[in-house]
Amino acid sequence: MDSEKITDNETEKTGEFEGKRAKTTDTKGAEGSVSKSSEISYLEKDRYLITVRGNGYSLDELKGFLGKLNVSALK
Repeated sequence: MDSEKITDNETEKTGEFEGKRAKTTDTKGAEGSVSKSSEISYLEKDRYLITVRGNGYSLDELKGFLGKLNVSALK
Protein backbone atom coordinates (compact mmCIF):
# COMPACT_ATOMS: atom_id res chain seq x y z
CA MET A 1 0.00 0.00 0.00
CA ASP A 2 1.51 3.30 -1.08
CA SER A 3 1.05 6.34 1.10
CA GLU A 4 1.91 10.00 0.95
CA LYS A 5 2.04 12.73 3.58
CA ILE A 6 2.71 16.32 2.57
CA THR A 7 3.15 19.26 4.94
CA ASP A 8 4.48 22.77 4.34
CA ASN A 9 8.09 21.67 4.78
CA GLU A 10 8.11 17.89 4.29
CA THR A 11 7.01 15.23 1.83
CA GLU A 12 7.01 11.61 3.04
CA LYS A 13 6.14 8.74 0.70
CA THR A 14 6.15 4.97 0.67
CA GLY A 15 6.31 3.12 -2.60
CA GLU A 16 8.64 1.26 -4.96
CA PHE A 17 12.35 2.00 -5.33
CA GLU A 18 14.36 -0.25 -7.65
CA GLY A 19 11.73 -2.96 -7.24
CA LYS A 20 11.71 -2.81 -3.43
CA ARG A 21 9.39 -1.18 -0.91
CA ALA A 22 10.90 2.09 0.26
CA LYS A 23 10.18 5.14 2.38
CA THR A 24 11.39 8.52 1.15
CA THR A 25 11.43 11.81 3.02
CA ASP A 26 12.21 15.17 1.45
CA THR A 27 12.41 18.16 3.82
CA LYS A 28 12.70 21.80 2.82
CA GLY A 29 14.10 24.46 5.10
CA ALA A 30 12.01 27.31 6.44
CA GLU A 31 10.75 29.82 3.90
CA GLY A 32 13.64 31.89 2.59
CA SER A 33 16.15 29.20 3.57
CA VAL A 34 17.96 27.03 1.06
CA SER A 35 18.63 24.20 3.52
CA LYS A 36 17.10 20.84 2.72
CA SER A 37 17.51 17.22 3.70
CA SER A 38 16.41 13.93 2.23
CA GLU A 39 16.26 10.29 3.27
CA ILE A 40 15.62 6.95 1.56
CA SER A 41 15.12 3.69 3.50
CA TYR A 42 14.46 0.23 2.13
CA LEU A 43 14.87 -3.41 3.09
CA GLU A 44 17.54 -5.32 1.16
CA LYS A 45 17.30 -9.12 0.89
CA ASP A 46 14.55 -9.16 3.56
CA ARG A 47 17.27 -8.67 6.15
CA TYR A 48 19.21 -5.40 5.92
CA LEU A 49 17.70 -1.96 6.38
CA ILE A 50 19.53 0.42 4.06
CA THR A 51 19.10 4.10 4.96
CA VAL A 52 20.79 7.00 3.21
CA ARG A 53 20.39 10.50 4.66
CA GLY A 54 21.74 13.69 3.19
CA ASN A 55 21.71 17.21 4.53
CA GLY A 56 21.85 19.61 1.60
CA TYR A 57 21.08 16.86 -0.92
CA SER A 58 17.93 16.32 -2.94
CA LEU A 59 16.09 13.04 -3.14
CA ASP A 60 17.30 12.54 -6.73
CA GLU A 61 20.92 13.01 -5.63
CA LEU A 62 20.47 10.38 -2.90
CA LYS A 63 18.99 7.96 -5.43
CA GLY A 64 22.17 8.40 -7.46
CA PHE A 65 24.30 7.57 -4.40
CA LEU A 66 22.24 4.45 -3.69
CA GLY A 67 22.88 3.24 -7.21
CA LYS A 68 26.60 3.21 -6.40
CA LEU A 69 26.31 1.07 -3.27
CA ASN A 70 27.55 -2.51 -3.60
CA VAL A 71 24.77 -4.37 -1.80
CA SER A 72 25.57 -7.62 -3.62
CA ALA A 73 28.23 -8.29 -0.96
CA LEU A 74 25.50 -8.59 1.69
CA LYS A 75 24.64 -12.20 2.41
